[in-house]
Amino acid sequence: SASPEAYRLVVQKGVVRIGGHSPAGVAYGVYRFLREAGCDWVMPGDEGEVVPEKPNLPLAEGTDIESAPSFSDRYGWYSCRDKRLNAMLSRWCLRLGGQLERIPDFDPGGHVWGNIIKANKAKFEADPTLYALVRNKDGSISRSGPQFEDTDPRILEMSVEYIRGIFRKNKWANDRAVCLPMGPSDGGALSISPEAALAGSGKFDPESARPDGTDNVILYLNRVLERTKDEFPNLKLGFFLYSWHAGYPVRHTPDPRIVPVIADINFSRFQGIGDETSKTRYHYEGIVRKWADLAAKQGNELVYRPYSWNLAEGWMPYSKLSIWGREIPLFRSLGVDHFRINYTLGWNVNAPHSYLAMRLAWDATQDWRKVFDDFCRASYGRAAETMKAYHLAIDTRQRESGQEAGAFWAFSLIYDEAFVAEMEALLARATAEAGSAAEKRRIEMFGCEPLGHLKRYLAFRGLLADFRFAEAAALWNTAVDESEAEGRKNELNVPRWGRLAVFKGFKGFCARAMQCSTGDYRIVARIPDRLKTAIDRDGNGEELGFFRPRINDRDWFETKTWSSTWDAQGLAAYRTGSVWYRTRIDVPASAAAWRGLFVGGVDNFVKVWVNGVSVGEGGPVSHRTPYVFDVTSALKPGESNLVTFLVERRGNYEIGTGGILLPCFIFEGPKDPGPAPDARPFEILPGGSIRYL
Repeated sequence: SASPEAYRLVVQKGVVRIGGHSPAGVAYGVYRFLREAGCDWVMPGDEGEVVPEKPNLPLAEGTDIESAPSFSDRYGWYSCRDKRLNAMLSRWCLRLGGQLERIPDFDPGGHVWGNIIKANKAKFEADPTLYALVRNKDGSISRSGPQFEDTDPRILEMSVEYIRGIFRKNKWANDRAVCLPMGPSDGGALSISPEAALAGSGKFDPESARPDGTDNVILYLNRVLERTKDEFPNLKLGFFLYSWHAGYPVRHTPDPRIVPVIADINFSRFQGIGDETSKTRYHYEGIVRKWADLAAKQGNELVYRPYSWNLAEGWMPYSKLSIWGREIPLFRSLGVDHFRINYTLGWNVNAPHSYLAMRLAWDATQDWRKVFDDFCRASYGRAAETMKAYHLAIDTRQRESGQEAGAFWAFSLIYDEAFVAEMEALLARATAEAGSAAEKRRIEMFGCEPLGHLKRYLAFRGLLADFRFAEAAALWNTAVDESEAEGRKNELNVPRWGRLAVFKGFKGFCARAMQCSTGDYRIVARIPDRLKTAIDRDGNGEELGFFRPRINDRDWFETKTWSSTWDAQGLAAYRTGSVWYRTRIDVPASAAAWRGLFVGGVDNFVKVWVNGVSVGEGGPVSHRTPYVFDVTSALKPGESNLVTFLVERRGNYEIGTGGILLPCFIFEGPKDPGPAPDARPFEILPGGSIRYL
C-alpha cells in the first residue's frame, strides 16, 4: 500500500517480522501482532486492558498480513480538556488503529463567526447592522448575535482579515496547504433579513425547525474563497453540516475547496443513516449522497464527525453497533476519507460501539459482527455469548422501536419492565459464567450499571405517572448517589453532558413538584395525561378565542402529553408553532385560602386560562422548568372547571418533543409557596454544551 501508515506482519521460520512505511505503521503492526496473540483494549485505562497468559503464540508459520487504513484520518477526542484523560484516550485509539494527533493544518470543523465578531467588537458595537437580524421571543426584531449578517460586504473583508491573522500568527507562507474552519456560531439561526432571504434557498429545514441556511453558508464561503484565491491559493474552508445548515445547497454550487463536516445532531440517535424505521435518518441519507456525488464530481473533501453517545443522555443503555456497522463502511464507499469521533466519559454505556468505531475506521471492509465478537471475547471470556446477546438485544430494541425523540424522552416508550427483567436474567447468567474478577467487573460496568440506570428511570417515570413526587425525588437522589459511586470506581464512567442533562434538569422539577404536593400543600385535582388538542400553526388561536368556555371542542382529537412524545404520535414534522389543550376537571370545595396550578414542564412557552380567565404565562426556558400559577379567583370549587393550555414551541430544544412534557395538577394550601430552591434552568446547545439561563 502507498499509505504511510500501512504495515506488514510476516511469520517465517519461527521469526516474526513487522515492517511499516513509517514509525506509525510499525506501531500499528505491533499492536496487530499483539491482538493476534490475544491481547486487546476494550476501553482506555487499566480496566480495558486484556493480556492473556498463553504458553505459545497462536500465529501460524506462513502468516502474512498486510494492512492499510480505510480512512486517512482516524482521530478521537474528548470534549473535556483534561490532558491526562485525552492522552489515555489517544493511546487507546492508537492501539485500535486510530491516530495520536489530528492531521496537521487540517481543521475544518469549528464555530468561527463568533470569533470574527469578537475580533471586530468595536465595529459591531458602532454598527449593529453587522449582526444578524433576529426575531425575539416577544415577536419583535433586532440585530444581535451569535450570527452575523453574512451577506454584508464588510463581513467579507473582516473574514479575509481573520484568515490573514491566522497565517500571520502561525508564520505560515501564503501558499501553505491549510484547511480552516469558517462556519457559523453554535446555536442561533439564519438572519431573517431580506438580504439573507434573497441569498438563500427559501427552504424550511424539517429537522432543525428553522429556515435552511445551507445555501447562505455556501455563498459566504464561496465569496471568501474567491476573495482569497490569489493570496492563499491552497486554502480550504470547512463548516459543520448540522443545526440550521445541515442540508444540501440548491442555489449555490460549493467551491471545490469547501469541506463539509458531517455532524449529525439533528437526526434520530436511535437509528442509523437510511434506516427505514426512521423518518429523519431516511431523509438524511439523501443529503449525504448528494454531497458524495458532488465530491466525486469536483473533489471536495468530506469529513464524518460523529458522537459516541446519545447527545444529552449518556447514562442509560445505548447502542450504535448496527448504526456504525452500516454507516462507517457506507461513508467510506461514498468517498469520505476523514473520520473524527467525539468520545465522552461514559465508557460503561458506550464501550462496545466505541471499540467497533475505531476498529472499523482502520478497516471498513470488516464484518462488524466479527469485530463485535472480538470485543465480547476480550471483555467477557466464557460469558462472551451471553453478553453478546445482551448488547444485541439492546441494539435491536432501540433500532426497531421506531422512536426518534431525543435524549431520554423516548426511553420509557422503547423499554418496559418486562424487557429489563429479561436483560437482568442475561446479566445474572453472564456473571455466573465469567471466569475472572476482571470479566465480572466488565459485566457490571458495561451491563449492570447502565441497565440499573434504565430501571431507575422507568421507576421514576412510573412515580411521576402516579403523582408520587416525594418518592420520585428520593429515587432520583439515590440515582445521583449511585452514579457518583460509579465515577469513583472509574473516572471514565462519568458522562459529562448526559449525567448533567438528566440529573440537573429533573432536580428542579422534583423540588418544585414535591414542594407543591407535600406538607401544607396537597393535590386536589390531576390534569389528565390525554387532553383534547388543536393545532394552531400560525398562532391565531388566542385571537380566535380557543380559551373560551363555550367553544365547541367535542370532536377535537386527543393526544397524550407527558407519557408520550410528539414524534410517537405522528407530530414529528410539527417543529414550531402553537398547540392548544383543553380539559374539564372537578375541583372539590374546601376552606383552603389559596389554590395553584402546577405545570411541570413544556416545550417551550405556555399560557394558561381557567374558565376563560387568563392566569399567567411562562417561558421559554428549559423544557423541564416548572411553573406555578395562582388560580384562586378563577377556579369554581365544587364545580367543573375548564383548564386551557396554549403551548408554543419557539425552538428545537430536543428532537421529537413538544407540548406539555411533565405532569400538571391543581393544589391548595395556605399561600403561594414561592420558588423552590436550587432550580436553576438551562438549555443544551446543538453541540452538547450547557448554557445556564
